[in-house]
Amino acid sequence: MNKHSLKNDGFECFDINLSFKLYQTLILFGVTVLHSNYKLDVSGLACPMPIVKLKKFLAEHVNESLIVALKATDKGTLKDIPAFCRLQQIDCLYEGEDQGIFQFKLTRIYK
Repeated sequence: MNKHSLKNDGFECFDINLSFKLYQTLILFGVTVLHSNYKLDVSGLACPMPIVKLKKFLAEHVNESLIVALKATDKGTLKDIPAFCRLQQIDCLYEGEDQGIFQFKLTRIYK
């Protein structure tokens, strides 16, 4: 199967036949079809600094659709990041741990 790449607003999507709504649904179920357009590394920071840095990052990108690959080492982020995202109406997907680094994919899409 040939992969078709569609670039729009900094996102790269594969399989041009899928609708945007389906992309959002797939993200929620852990299927990565959009690549992160930002990376935020808060590794080495203890509570509350990962949330403080995330808040500052979001303030710098107000009214902007974004997909953020976030990395953290503080175990508190396993609860704090998803809780913060729920309050901010941002989709948060925990992608797992790799050598003590917790990886999240945060998605905020404006239509």
